Amino acid sequence: ALLHRFASPLCFTALLHRSPMMRALAVAGALAALAATCVDAADAADASGVDSPQTPQTGAEMLAEAGMEDIQVIWYAPFYSGGGYCSEAIDFALALDQQGVKIRIEQHGDSFNADFLAGLPESTREGLFRLSGRTIAPNNNTVAVCHSEPGAWHPSRWPTTRCPPPGVGLTVGRTMFETDRLPDGWDERLNKM
Repeated sequence: ALLHRFASPLCFTALLHRSPMMRALAVAGALAALAATCVDAADAADASGVDSPQTPQTGAEMLAEAGMEDIQVIWYAPFYSGGGYCSEAIDFALALDQQGVKIRIEQHGDSFNADFLAGLPESTREGLFRLSGRTIAPNNNTVAVCHSEPGAWHPSRWPTTRCPPPGVGLTVGRTMFETDRLPDGWDERLNKM
């Protein structure tokens, strides 16, 4: 709850900055804080079995308050693959959607795994199908989140959906790697994002 009340409004306030880099960092921080807060709140409610007595401001309300009600997100990730990137992306995307953020998802960066998809709870599968079926045309108010290993970012080193796509206002690269140094070529790809 503290992250929701303090970090997210600060990130949205930083969006007033004119620098494209600062704006991109602020949007990335705001989306990450909002998604993490939504996931944490849902987990806490599930664990306690009781809804929170306070009704926090929704993501859509936060965007409107910051004058960003037209922001829309296209989240590219291996949603139908299984694994760490997949589970994190599913949690973020469903939480943002639950908060009223305009979001569409695209399978990206890894192969489709039918067994994984079949093993998901029905409500999760339905949520993913609904989000992947949404129509969001890229424009200056679109944030493209490329949530994968940087080798999948455009130009990709293997066949996958293009991320970031042309015509979006901001791009956010979200990756992770358990190591003590960057893999070869990642520094260049991260800096281009």
